[in-house]
Amino acid sequence: MMNFLLRENKLKTILITTPPIIEWSGFLDTNTALRYEDVLKQLTQNIRKNENVKIIGKLHPGWGWKFNYVLMEIFKKIDPKIPVYSTKSIKKLIAECDIMINITPEDNQPSTVLLEGLILKKPVIDISLDERKSDFDYDKSLPIIFLSYKSDVMYYVKKIFYDVDFMHELNLRINSHLKQYLANHKNASVELANYLKSF
Repeated sequence: MMNFLLRENKLKTILITTPPIIEWSGFLDTNTALRYEDVLKQLTQNIRKNENVKIIGKLHPGWGWKFNYVLMEIFKKIDPKIPVYSTKSIKKLIAECDIMINITPEDNQPSTVLLEGLILKKPVIDISLDERKSDFDYDKSLPIIFLSYKSDVMYYVKKIFYDVDFMHELNLRINSHLKQYLANHKNASVELANYLKSF
């Protein structure tokens, strides 16, 4: 994995969102749990090599609470100083971060936090722990940087922080996909209320 330097001396924040492995999905096994821990450990260690980066962890509230305890213990083992939240507003956490990195235990269970990151116009990296995913390189047509856990995640962190052209293209894709998939962006509540009033 690649080390990176940040533009300026401004503190940057990386939000790591950690959806749990859910018991009823049938994917909760020792190998996946160990892979989750290893990926989280490597990721935080590589990020922490840089002085001007703050890491925040965010657990998925509600379902999957048993595995959330495992994730809390993993974060404590890695560095007890990393703040890890369960019920704090995800909107506030995403708004305050510079990059959001999500770890997806199973590709058939994508988290809505990916869409929330896009809506708030943040660069989103999604790391898949699924062994069936073999794509190591980023598909440049997508607004989210989907990667296998075997990929060089820090390469893309560096591109987000350093490469102005890459970020410009990524922002264009984010805006394009939001227009394509979301109606009444920025005034959806008003439009929904008006629609309900029409009855």
